[in-house]
Amino acid sequence: MRSERRAGLLAMIALVALTALAGSALADPPSEPDHGVNETRFPILWSGDEDGTVSTYDEGGQDVALRQLANGTDLPLNAPPRDVERWNAGDIEEFPETNRSVSIQPSHADTSDGEFVKDAHATLFAIQPSTMLRLSASRQPLYVGRSGEVLATTDYRVRVPEDDTTGDRQVYWSLETHRIEETRLTIDGETVASDGGSHTPRFAFDDLAGGPHRISVETEVFVRLEKHVRTEETDCWQNGTTTRCQTDVDHNYTYPTETVTVEDDRRVVVEDLQITGKRAEYPDGSSALAVTANRPWLGYSTDQGNVTGTWRLYSARDPSWDTLVYAQQNTTTQRYSPLHPLQVNAFPIATGASAAEPTTRVLATDGQRYEAPTLPENVELGVPNGTYTGSRTIVTRFPEQVSEIRARGFVRGRSTTVDTGDFDTVPIHRSNLTLAVRNDSQLTTRIEIRLRDAATGDPIDTADRDGVVVIDGERVNTTDDGTALVTLDDAGTFVSARYEPGDWWHHDRGYVEDSVTLSLGGPSLQVLAAVFRFAVPVGLLLLAVYLIDRITTWHLWPPWRGL
Repeated sequence: MRSERRAGLLAMIALVALTALAGSALADPPSEPDHGVNETRFPILWSGDEDGTVSTYDEGGQDVALRQLANGTDLPLNAPPRDVERWNAGDIEEFPETNRSVSIQPSHADTSDGEFVKDAHATLFAIQPSTMLRLSASRQPLYVGRSGEVLATTDYRVRVPEDDTTGDRQVYWSLETHRIEETRLTIDGETVASDGGSHTPRFAFDDLAGGPHRISVETEVFVRLEKHVRTEETDCWQNGTTTRCQTDVDHNYTYPTETVTVEDDRRVVVEDLQITGKRAEYPDGSSALAVTANRPWLGYSTDQGNVTGTWRLYSARDPSWDTLVYAQQNTTTQRYSPLHPLQVNAFPIATGASAAEPTTRVLATDGQRYEAPTLPENVELGVPNGTYTGSRTIVTRFPEQVSEIRARGFVRGRSTTVDTGDFDTVPIHRSNLTLAVRNDSQLTTRIEIRLRDAATGDPIDTADRDGVVVIDGERVNTTDDGTALVTLDDAGTFVSARYEPGDWWHHDRGYVEDSVTLSLGGPSLQVLAAVFRFAVPVGLLLLAVYLIDRITTWHLWPPWRGL
């Protein structure tokens, strides 16, 4: 008997373990494409899930490598994918069938109870297109477009009181009708759309003003019951020696009604990109742009390639929807959910800003400092350590002039085209750095630094602007006449200096760097240095003539042939 009990206990433990394992499997995202998402893009959408769980499908075709890469790791994206919206629009239709005796809700839903309406909820499923910007651990605004749609789920159950059939007063209850009276979409307290009795309402919104808003879904649940009260009154009297009784039955019908309103809301920020900037042309014909946005942004596109700032994107499911709660009158059970809403997220990437084309170079980024956020569990994408600089301004150098840019926001479909001709123009000139010995002794050398604008001859005052002259490792600022005096100890034979100009986008005029080397070895050494500077190019030219003569029949060598 004891062995049978032990065997039964082991079998029960095994069953529980198998059930838990099956439940874990069900918690994972779907392994095959659905809802109109093609097989190439599907694996890219599931950052944060266990790698290797998505099928690689047919091994033919040019996109197999991308599918396999996305299946093995999380991929940062340079643009928000449209497939997130396509997936969510189809996935909400997987909401299970329900009835008046059960309320189905995600585990994070806020529910409300009335006297008859129980476990009522209205829960936002997705606002799209949208992107959650993970600025820091405490700042994670949800950016949305001026137009879009809101998807929600709503459900409830009805509690019909039990009949009381004891005594002279008997009460009978029955349900006459119940329904979702209305679900409304409100923005900042104003109703902009409504829906009838759907458990999965969908709303469109349009033309929202830029800035913060409160988006809410409100559901009214209506219930009408019948309450039947049967009352018996017995009247007895004495008729001689006989007692006679008469029972009167009274029927009273009332129809209690109840309306319970539930809601869910989310604070959002409508992305309204406003772009300003400066442009510059270098003396070699290349150009540069310093582009600034009014709020955090993704980057911009040009005919010379894309430029992306501090932030990148990823798509991941909302794990709070992994479990559905089935609430009934006497029991509450949890089941793994067939719903897996996706959300686009933006995050600061450790590698920083970058340009798509190798001939294009990001010179700098500028913006507010933030504490780096921590990404959700299993999202394997590198973020900076400590703090990072958000790229409100992106400075980029291009091989050619750029006439137009398309600034890209975090939200899909949100972009702004800007003519760079409207930017402030900053001229960039060559600089001319010279050194002269003003006093030389056995112990020290006094050198005058002179820095001029090579195009205009104007002095460059580094004390009044960004930039510095570095001479023999020492940082020196020139004055308003473009000069500085520096005394060097044990200067050696040669002294080198270079001008490191400041950021051109912070000034009305920019400069390119210049460098110079001054010989301190006296007249003889200076003559030798001049001879050396002349002999090297001449010798290289004669060597080239000799080699050409050896491999051709031109008879060029010696050059004095025929003289």
